[in-house]
Amino acid sequence: MTVETKERIPSDKRCDMAIGLAKSIAGRLPSI
Repeated sequence: MTVETKERIPSDKRCDMAIGLAKSIAGRLPSI
């Protein structure tokens, strides 16, 4: 992520987005 994006988004919101993204990706991938 760029510094510009980090400046606009609070860190707690950024973490929530990252977790949500990781979960959505994990849900699409076959479990190993």
